[in-house]
Amino acid sequence: MTDWHETEDNTNSSPPSLRYKTQPSPEEEDRIAYDRTPLRTFSGSLPKTINPPGSWILSPMIHATLIPESGCTAQLHCANLILPAVIGAAGITLHKEEGDHATPVGTLKLRKILYRADRVGRPQTGPATPDGAPLLVEPISRHDGWCDDPAHPDYNRQITLPHPARYETLWRDDHLYDIVGVLGYNDDPPVRNRGSAIFLHLQSPDKRPTEGCIALTEVDLRLALAMGLASITVQPPL
Repeated sequence: MTDWHETEDNTNSSPPSLRYKTQPSPEEEDRIAYDRTPLRTFSGSLPKTINPPGSWILSPMIHATLIPESGCTAQLHCANLILPAVIGAAGITLHKEEGDHATPVGTLKLRKILYRADRVGRPQTGPATPDGAPLLVEPISRHDGWCDDPAHPDYNRQITLPHPARYETLWRDDHLYDIVGVLGYNDDPPVRNRGSAIFLHLQSPDKRPTEGCIALTEVDLRLALAMGLASITVQPPL
């Protein structure tokens, strides 16, 4: 979770995206589960408070927490927001193995953002590093893939296609990878059979389980990135 700090309310000098309002719209109330002490909501791409004159804004970097529910559903606690998430078909695991369709426990740092520039707009990213820099954002090409072959030296690495090892393509016919956050799991360095290609990506329309990734709606994923999402801590099942 992130820290919050108090600031003086000054709607004349605040940027438009951070100005405060007195009452959330019905659409905003429907979109976000929020805490009423202080009451927080969002408008546009960045969250804000509606509790003047003492107001709260986000500090740089958001460290979110994923709390599993039942089956393949979970809640992503991202600053003051609770975002519905979809996880692996096998739920959460403490002992991840390649191909087990489970989402691994641990703190997963966001490495970079990939997106389909031919389909969607470039995601906005907030400060996601200690020095306030945003994440690297790159368009996906038809030649981008990810090696999921434990026997190959490129295991759990982004690769250029064609490639001799087993892989998945990042240029998909569906929309799951229209926006992808590459999560830092088993990559420093990769260990054979410990799992690969753990991403933060878009949910399918029917919210079907992932193969171990974390999936959000496009609206929620864009919002989390714009807030400065830097990492996700996946909690073990109770």
